[in-house]
Amino acid sequence: EDYHIKYLKLNPLKAKKLMDNNLRHNKTDKVDAYRLALIQFNAPQKLRAPQPKEYHELQNASRYYEELTQALIINKNQLHRNLQSTFPQIESIFSTSSGRVYWTIVSLFPHAQYVLNHNENQVFQSLLAISGIGRQRAHYLTTRLYALARQAYPYDNESSI
Repeated sequence: EDYHIKYLKLNPLKAKKLMDNNLRHNKTDKVDAYRLALIQFNAPQKLRAPQPKEYHELQNASRYYEELTQALIINKNQLHRNLQSTFPQIESIFSTSSGRVYWTIVSLFPHAQYVLNHNENQVFQSLLAISGIGRQRAHYLTTRLYALARQAYPYDNESSI
C-alpha cells in the first residue's frame, strides 16, 4: 500500500476452502505458499486496491476498544470473586455494581471489618467526602453498610491479600 502496489488479500477460510477442492493436505509453509499461488491461477481473485488510512485507523481503534472492554470485564469478574471472600454483601448496596460511587465505596471498605473498625461518624464522613453523595444518602449508606457488615462472615480476614 505504501508503494501503491495492488495485492490480493484472501480470507483464510476462503483460501482453505479453495485449497481443499483439489489439493492434498500436506501441511508445510512451502506447500501452502505454492498452493495459494495456484489458487490465483486456477480461480483468479480480484486484486485489492489500497485501503484508505482512515479505515485502517478505525479498525485499530475498534480492536483497541474491544481489548479494553474485555479487560474491564475480566477485572470486574476478578473483583467480584475477591469481594465474595471479603465482603459479599457490599454488592447489594446498589442495584448495579458499577459506577464511580460504587467503586469508591468498595475501595474504602473492601472488607466488612473495615466498616466495623470505624465508628458510624467516621464512615459517614468518609462517604460524605465522595462527590455525588449528599448528607441524606451518606446517612442511608452508613446505616446500610453497618447492617451488611454485621451480617457478613468473610472467608478471608482483613489483613489477607
